[in-house]
Amino acid sequence: FVTRREGNSDVYVMDADASNHRLISEGGSDRAPTWSPRGNAVAFWSARWPTTQGIYVADVAGGPDRRLTSLDSYAYYPSWRPVGDAIAYTTSHGADGMNIHIMDAQGRRTAQITARPSSDGWPAWHPREEAIAFAAWDGDNDAPDIHTINADGTDERRVTKHPAWDGEPRWSPDGTQLLFMSTRDGRHALYISDVDGRIVRNVTGPQFLGIHGSSWFDPDVPRSVSPVGLRAATWGWLRSLGRPAP
Repeated sequence: FVTRREGNSDVYVMDADASNHRLISEGGSDRAPTWSPRGNAVAFWSARWPTTQGIYVADVAGGPDRRLTSLDSYAYYPSWRPVGDAIAYTTSHGADGMNIHIMDAQGRRTAQITARPSSDGWPAWHPREEAIAFAAWDGDNDAPDIHTINADGTDERRVTKHPAWDGEPRWSPDGTQLLFMSTRDGRHALYISDVDGRIVRNVTGPQFLGIHGSSWFDPDVPRSVSPVGLRAATWGWLRSLGRPAP
């Protein structure tokens, strides 16, 4: 999780019983932590003067964190490939739009996946397949919609099409649905969509006044919340969700 207890936004880990808090990042403005599938590292993006905002990785066992992306680019929102050998992220160079790129776990062998004059963000890797969900600003809409694309840049598909703001997609553990945040009801709320976009439903009630970030929970797939043991990266209300009625 991220906290400002030391002044800056830093990344900490803790056990699920709220004990054993440990600082694992080294200052600046650190955000969007995500566990590696092996549970031994956390990737996040950070703004550290005088360099640009980039993707960093910190070993949970300790030691200095390290920057993976180049100093001449801006990079945000890392997402690990389920086998742990690559990271999808959002990046831009200079005045270019934000696009989805992939690099290996050491920051080498980078590849650009999307290319559009506007912006793409919040990539999320499919739990079992070579597919990535993300939010995209298209030319006909001032707000982003949810898209999916293969990791080789082929077969891009638009999942949602709504004038409101749709972003921060997260795959369900079985890869059949997408959880995302939207303002289509006038406030930040969580929605679930089938991958083809045919069924979209609000899964948070009016008592939730502001929602940013989400994480699936599945007792049969612990990695959907955390890759190992009792560690967790996202906390909040838990709500049991059944399949929508036909």
